[in-house]
Amino acid sequence: MAEARKKILCIEDDQETAALIAEELVDRGFAVSVAHDGGEGFSAILREAPDLVLSDVNLPVLSGFDVLERLTAFAPRFADMPFVFLTANSDPDSQLKGRKLGADEYVTKPIDFDELGALIAARLAGVARV
Repeated sequence: MAEARKKILCIEDDQETAALIAEELVDRGFAVSVAHDGGEGFSAILREAPDLVLSDVNLPVLSGFDVLERLTAFAPRFADMPFVFLTANSDPDSQLKGRKLGADEYVTKPIDFDELGALIAARLAGVARV
């Protein structure tokens, strides 16, 4: 029997970017769902329990930082779920804030999909956090 495809939730408010990310990840063998704001993303995590979350930082309703902070506070069962920020905001303070909240990775746009694919595979395989 084939192994179930790993579920990835992409929280990205830009529809075009979200579609591109989803298409790339589906082509790499993942099951992908998309949320277009932080509130929708938070609800989707609780509902779908994805294997990994990719989230923009600057989102309507709840920022990516808010999503991760609420997830950690209200749903500790998701503490081991890899959470990766995808953002155009590459300043060190934002990266530090994301890491302090517990993000596994902080990837800046434009996205290198080969790098992202390798990063996702490593996180899903349980490679230790750096």
